[in-house]
Amino acid sequence: MTAPVGSRLDSPYPPADGEESLACTQSPLVSEPGSIGEVSTSSSPSEGMAPRPPSPEGIHGPRADAHQLPDDLYAGAFAVRGRDPKSGLEVEVFSASVHDGHLQGDTQLVMARLGISSDDGHFNARGEALALKAHLGTQNPDGSVGVNAGIGATIVGIEGTATLGPVSGTVGVSASATLAASVGIRDGDNDGKGELCARAEFGLWTVGACMERFW
Repeated sequence: MTAPVGSRLDSPYPPADGEESLACTQSPLVSEPGSIGEVSTSSSPSEGMAPRPPSPEGIHGPRADAHQLPDDLYAGAFAVRGRDPKSGLEVEVFSASVHDGHLQGDTQLVMARLGISSDDGHFNARGEALALKAHLGTQNPDGSVGVNAGIGATIVGIEGTATLGPVSGTVGVSASATLAASVGIRDGDNDGKGELCARAEFGLWTVGACMERFW
């Protein structure tokens, strides 16, 4: 299943300062940043473990992206990908990515994803079709830090996440053969109190929740 807003997604972590950007095969259609066929050579500052948003803003493609650091490698390509800031619509078509670094490894091959999300990250709903995924590490799909592991294939599925203050819940259903789980801590509302998060994907179902500690 897909990951909620503010989560790892396909784990294109932001490149750190001094990153060596690797140019992929460039389309002859390249002209200006954000144009069709653009190859990313972004070297923006690191933002910790937060996933890198589509750059430039909006829905674009096709695009190839890669970066290399001593402890972080990422390579990905997609036909169409991004989020429309006006409507909140998210689109990803024919994407493939591999990431190894920051104590997290992810591999994904996806035919299509379609979703919608609020700007504040309090609500999102996403569906996907024909996806292969595997992950292992410490940067969890719900944005928490702990431990995660999973492998699976999805024919078609849908998932939604809603957040109210320090509490969030996720539920999804899919036609898939997936087994995945994660547990960790995050501070989603930045109040200095950690939230305990757990998530599981098994067979048809995806369930997850985060709750702020009360002790």
